[in-house]
Amino acid sequence: MAGLAAKADPANRLVLGMAEYRQGHFADAVNWLQDAADLDQESALTVQACAMPAMVEQQLNQTNQGRASLASAKQLAEAKVPRLDGSNWEDEFGARLLLREAQALIPGASRAGNTDK
Repeated sequence: MAGLAAKADPANRLVLGMAEYRQGHFADAVNWLQDAADLDQESALTVQACAMPAMVEQQLNQTNQGRASLASAKQLAEAKVPRLDGSNWEDEFGARLLLREAQALIPGASRAGNTDK
């Protein structure tokens, strides 16, 4: 079913990756999230798709990779995502929340920068 949903609407890949992560299916989440990050979509959705792998990597005890993924997601957010003043503020807010969650989950990530802007 998940595969059919993703084929019908590629934007569903992000949602499916998040669902797999929340269920503890980390290996499956990585595949969906990588596909979502590669899509041509709103920057805020791309940030979400890039922040989630950082959390997956941490859950898989790949802390260094998680920190690197989080740093990349933060850089993308700083460069491309407005400060909740765009017409797509819900996705922008979601991106900021996921960055905060990843930062809280990954040891030492808070020293890499602050997402509370």
